[in-house]
Amino acid sequence: MSDSNIILEVERPAQETEAQTGIDEVPPAAVEVVETVPTSNSASSLDELAERIRQNYQILTERVFAIGRDLTTAKGKVVHGGFGDWVRTQFPTWGASTAARYMRAFKVWGPKEELVGCLEATGIYLLTAEATPEELRTEIEGELEAGQRPSLRKIRERVKTARTAAKAAKAESNGGEVKTKAQRAAEFILSVTKGQEVRLRELLQGVNASELVQMLKQEPAEMDRPEPVSLDAAQA
Repeated sequence: MSDSNIILEVERPAQETEAQTGIDEVPPAAVEVVETVPTSNSASSLDELAERIRQNYQILTERVFAIGRDLTTAKGKVVHGGFGDWVRTQFPTWGASTAARYMRAFKVWGPKEELVGCLEATGIYLLTAEATPEELRTEIEGELEAGQRPSLRKIRERVKTARTAAKAAKAESNGGEVKTKAQRAAEFILSVTKGQEVRLRELLQGVNASELVQMLKQEPAEMDRPEPVSLDAAQA
């Protein structure tokens, strides 16, 4: 066996962009860890190496929340409106949203740091982002409490799926609301023109819908209509 030493280095992950991940820009890792350990092929030494790696890896996640905590404290001390300038001055290599992501991670999961500490830093950023539904975070917390640990790849997939579903649900909800209002308006118009539905439909043929809606929204005084107009007169 050789008495030479090897260098175990945990490097800072390359900063990923939204174009690369399809989800979010990910802040840089919080710490670089360099350890010098003796070379050995014994099982005990390998176990020691594995434990050392786990401990150093844990530091990465701990630093995420520590940085988020300190940034939150600093924001409370900086003059109102000056926090962005302070961050850019102190940390010129950070992206515009890096500080916000650290702070968001601390705000959402700081109190549960011990539970989520086994997750990779990138996974924490993705799961605590505002665009990620709360339901997914609750699911992940339940899995962690049960002793399960989702991989970063699975987290990416689940975050993407959850965000897509949330957007679709929101779009459907908004569309349904507009449709309901249109139905109500149509029902009201048909109710006040009862008995003249056929003539109303004929009158509406070729009408610019947007222009009609805008005119209906006007106050009576704004419309050039001194006397009530019947459908017969309008059709003529």
